[in-house]
Amino acid sequence: MNNYSNLALSKSKGRIFKEANSLYRTPFQRDRDRIIHSASFRRLKHKTQVFVNTEGDHFRTRITHSIEVAQIARSIAKHLGLNDDLAETLSLAHDLGHTPFGHAGEDALNECMVNFGGFDHNLQTLRIVMFLEHKYLKFKGLNLTLETLDGLLKHNGPIDDLFTVNRLIGLKSFKNKINFTNLGSLEAQISAISDDIAYNNHDIQDGIRAKMFNLNDLIEINFFKDIYKSHKNNIKNNNKDILIYQIIRDSIDLMVRDLIKNTKNNLKNNKVKSLKDEMNWAKNRIYPDGKRTVINSAKDMWSVGDVVFVQPIYDTDGNFINWTLRQIPKIQGGFVAMDTETGRVLAMQGGFSYQHSVFNRATQAKRQPGSSFKPFVYAAALDVGYSPASLIIDAPIEIDTPQGLWSPKNSSNKFYGPAPLRIGIEQSRNLMTIRLAQDVGMEVISGYAERFGVYNKMQKLLAASLGAQETTLYKMVSSYAMFANGGERVVPTMVDRVQDRFGRTIYKHDKRECMNCNNDILQMGKSPFINSNRERVLDPLTAFRLQSMMRGVVERGTAKSVAIKGVEIAGKTGTTNDAKDVWFVGFTRNIVAGCYIGFDTPQPLRKGASGGGMCGPVFKEFMVEAIKKYGSGSFSQPPNTYFAKFDRNTGVLLPDGGTGGNPNNIPGSNVTSELFRIGDDPVLDGLITVIDGGFSVIADEEIFTEFSDDLGMTTGDNWIRHYINSKKQPSKINFGSLSSGGLY
Repeated sequence: MNNYSNLALSKSKGRIFKEANSLYRTPFQRDRDRIIHSASFRRLKHKTQVFVNTEGDHFRTRITHSIEVAQIARSIAKHLGLNDDLAETLSLAHDLGHTPFGHAGEDALNECMVNFGGFDHNLQTLRIVMFLEHKYLKFKGLNLTLETLDGLLKHNGPIDDLFTVNRLIGLKSFKNKINFTNLGSLEAQISAISDDIAYNNHDIQDGIRAKMFNLNDLIEINFFKDIYKSHKNNIKNNNKDILIYQIIRDSIDLMVRDLIKNTKNNLKNNKVKSLKDEMNWAKNRIYPDGKRTVINSAKDMWSVGDVVFVQPIYDTDGNFINWTLRQIPKIQGGFVAMDTETGRVLAMQGGFSYQHSVFNRATQAKRQPGSSFKPFVYAAALDVGYSPASLIIDAPIEIDTPQGLWSPKNSSNKFYGPAPLRIGIEQSRNLMTIRLAQDVGMEVISGYAERFGVYNKMQKLLAASLGAQETTLYKMVSSYAMFANGGERVVPTMVDRVQDRFGRTIYKHDKRECMNCNNDILQMGKSPFINSNRERVLDPLTAFRLQSMMRGVVERGTAKSVAIKGVEIAGKTGTTNDAKDVWFVGFTRNIVAGCYIGFDTPQPLRKGASGGGMCGPVFKEFMVEAIKKYGSGSFSQPPNTYFAKFDRNTGVLLPDGGTGGNPNNIPGSNVTSELFRIGDDPVLDGLITVIDGGFSVIADEEIFTEFSDDLGMTTGDNWIRHYINSKKQPSKINFGSLSSGGLY
């Protein structure tokens, strides 16, 4: 049995009028005794539940009903480790304010009292225990604990009509010790549900006894029919009375077991261990005068009149579990998913709520993509002759700009010496990207960005190579689709086809031709195939190399959080300066999807925010379900190409059968296979030729001689010293006024 005593009201906060504690009874046991010994409790004997007692002494009255409720509540609370004394007390007292003749009497009395504030039996219960019972010298009422008063007041939920409460009881009577707007205790909620269980069953039994309906009518309900079937063969002499007793007992038992089971599931699914756990998501409230309220309970979050949003929770079978608190987030974002071949939009989310804001952040919000732009820099470099094994220096850079000295950094604030292109994109090295962009030329890179549709006109500034220029998520996702499909033009669309009323196609988005699709008879070995007649925007070799390098981002780099076992996923994270925007755009062979998160008015998200940490889980959750429907597949190797082995960290060509190694001497752990066109010589890429972009290395900066924090491969110290002493000057610098864009 699980114990949820951390959720119980084990200690009392006291009473409205202070009293010394009993030596041998808990405060809630004293409340129970005071209720049982009250005149109002004894009067319940003569108050109708459903049938007046003159019809027979076997029918329930309010007092026998209250006792049944108390026993059910006590059993549930005790099993869950909650305060069974409090649950019992509330159950015994919950109907003290009820009228004779049940709810019909309440309705009649409310009509009579309409000019005096009306009548409500729950509030009448409070009037009885607070004012009308006279048994004590020092105070009116029973002076019950605050927990009991709170439960009696809110066992059916928070109080919405404070005006009526004030008029019939007086808010001052509670001396500011009761919060009217939060939910009642778990014990109070158990008491309320136990009330439902009790009367739903004993009213049926009393109804059959009163001949308002019979057993055959009852078993038309599937719930009772199932119970009936399990017992009917054991009934001798056709004793239906015993059968009815058994059905009612089983019904109560089933309802109690269902309540306990679902309560435990709710607590487990929501990882609730204490009441404070429900409040962990809430930030401390800061008032205009600067005072701060620490959130310990629901009452600390809201004030009277606040609108509170809730959302239903369902289990995996679609069954309702419970309500959970919701709030309209200040952080917004967008999500887009497309088919990599057709550009068909499979999913789009433009913000938290269209009703709240019609602004579509997927298509309209222009934000810095940060490091998610870097693949376009590397695509340009690969197309002009670099390979994934080409070495680039990772060392400090200083650039004098009209705005001052610009010293871009890696996200780690460390520098790692020379490393292959692959490492640059996998670990999202800013300084390697800037040196590469300088060497390739921003003119070339901007041409690639415009060709892919990321920008209509890209500013030819080095900062733009880190994703400093703004674009939309929609454009980024459609551009990545071209990486995924091998480098062919993709135009995104939300309309596949338009047909007239006769079924004739008058518009078709996908212009590719399906060859042999209309042939009724095909020769042996022939099959239909799609003839792609689209514009090629990227060399197939470059596209495959990018796919491989961006798979490394997911498998070893900044996006390890999105990896799905057995699925080839490639992508790139993006996090802008001060973490104002975070991105992840990734793809399988079939689907490309991207996520952006940030404030509508740019401001830092939080310390440590990153594309992998925030957008990564969003992408993964979507992709897990999307793959079930659309599949995944593998990236295709272009024809007339072959693989050569390199050391992933040094870029050194390995011989056939070479295993490489690392400080832990694990064979093959640092080996990567890079693709080359037949006729190309990979030896040239295996030479220690280092690209610096024309920038010098700042001699007084510490350079980490490890290629990454966890790879453990060291460069040659002699090379580092030689490079620092060379002091090469920049050949060209054009920075401008943009910020440095992406970090990681």
